[in-house]
Amino acid sequence: MRVKGKNGQIYELEQNPFSSGGEGSVYNILSNRNKVVKIYHSGTVTKELEAKISFMVKNQPNASILNQIAWPVDMVFDQNGKFCGFVMPRLNITTVLSNVYVYPPKYKISFKEKLIIAQNICVVIHEIHKAGYFFGDFNPRNIGVNLDNGSVAFLDTDSYHIVIDKAAGKAYRCNVCASGYAAPELLGKCYDHIAKHPADAKCAYEKAPLDTFTAETDNFALAIHIFKLLNNGFTPFNGVNENATASVAAPGVGDTAIWRDNYCFKKGKRPLAKAVPPLAVHPSYIGDMFTRAFVNGRKNPASRPDAMEWYQSLARYEKEIRVCSRNKLHMYRKGLSSCPWCEADNRFQQALYPNANNGNKNNVIPAAQAASSGAAAVSVTVSRSVNPNAGAAVSGTQVMSINPIKAKEVVSGIFNLTGWLAFIVSIIFVCMPLISNGSIHLNEESIKNIDVIKDAIYTISAVALLCFGSHFNKSPRQGLATGMSIVWGVIFCFAAATAYYVQLGYSAANANATWRFFGVLVGSYVAAIVIGIRLGEWLSNLGTGKLFVKANS
Repeated sequence: MRVKGKNGQIYELEQNPFSSGGEGSVYNILSNRNKVVKIYHSGTVTKELEAKISFMVKNQPNASILNQIAWPVDMVFDQNGKFCGFVMPRLNITTVLSNVYVYPPKYKISFKEKLIIAQNICVVIHEIHKAGYFFGDFNPRNIGVNLDNGSVAFLDTDSYHIVIDKAAGKAYRCNVCASGYAAPELLGKCYDHIAKHPADAKCAYEKAPLDTFTAETDNFALAIHIFKLLNNGFTPFNGVNENATASVAAPGVGDTAIWRDNYCFKKGKRPLAKAVPPLAVHPSYIGDMFTRAFVNGRKNPASRPDAMEWYQSLARYEKEIRVCSRNKLHMYRKGLSSCPWCEADNRFQQALYPNANNGNKNNVIPAAQAASSGAAAVSVTVSRSVNPNAGAAVSGTQVMSINPIKAKEVVSGIFNLTGWLAFIVSIIFVCMPLISNGSIHLNEESIKNIDVIKDAIYTISAVALLCFGSHFNKSPRQGLATGMSIVWGVIFCFAAATAYYVQLGYSAANANATWRFFGVLVGSYVAAIVIGIRLGEWLSNLGTGKLFVKANS
């Protein structure tokens, strides 16, 4: 298939699409693997749609996020010169955000990695808002996630809400909004419009007077996504009366729960879902932001935190967490006496199996039972690109890939074990020349037989390997590993410097040489510990590392 760009460029497309949705199909470009083309289905193209795509091509957001949004970069026309679609970047994702929300978890994603995903979402939103656009339909199926690196990608950008002239009522409108993500003021406006125009019940977002979607309605939906990422995938609007008994009225689902104002941490409410932890497990500044988004924001939408404020707070939260000693995917803020995620899992299990023996607090409920947890379990349409590494995902159809986290866990576990063994062996290796007939001899003769340089190489290498392995593995004992490395380093450096001085002989010149040797030892030890930790953390985060620095507000 051949289509022509707005400036005459010819795009040769593969014969068959690799992805299809309700509006159109997506094709690979034969000569360009970095871009794809969306061709609209016959009958879906209108003059307004053509004008909207033309506007988006001419007014692109910051180039830094163009590889994370399915943004139109060129219009395409068929052989008759009729507008039929647009060119957009190929998006590299492995799943969609709705799958990340499934509880019990579908993927092995740590709490830190969820914080990173949330921050990456905030960066894209910030830039879209700076460019003057609104998402409107903040559907989690339209947010792709790459589980290999933590990046996100936004799909279906041609549905974004673009206000051209509010006074004249001119806008390229978003006509849909996923249930459960519409702000209360938006629902109120639509309900009022439907009361006056019953025939518009199925198209209220399109017909209601402006403003409909705004930065504030986006900020409301953003807060819901962040709440879900931080609270086992559950909606914040699953609240029931705090003093409710076991038999309680359902809080409602989707827009109904929002309209009823069933925020689960509002005064007098509690979460219906057992796997939602108390709000106090998060830092107070995070709890305050949820209050602003869902309580204060109901009366004054402008009080909701925006994407940049969320980003900065989440980055701060990320620095304040520790790893659970029982489950390294569980991470929680320092200062808590126990892991809130283990406790949430236990409450969930107890609710499912009230008569079961829950003595083992590390039980894991299979993901197949997620549908009974109260969190939405979502099915995804899977398509395969001709290029299996392309990773494109557009128009609501996703390309799935095998999550490599399992293999990394095995490798990091081996390095962690090897590091501990090397550390123990290095201590034995250093001490062995001083042991004779079951006792330690520290006389001058035994000290002169010590090969200080060789011992230093062994111990420094062992410390580096221990720090690397424990941090690569995200071991709950990584703090112990670092502490023992420091203690052993101090002991060895002083002992090795003393042995070196004895071997050189007692003189002022040799004392100066010994101090220089001591400085080299200390520097080498510090470098080994720091490099081991940094390299381990880098490799550990390589599969889910933060890809963005803070954007300018």
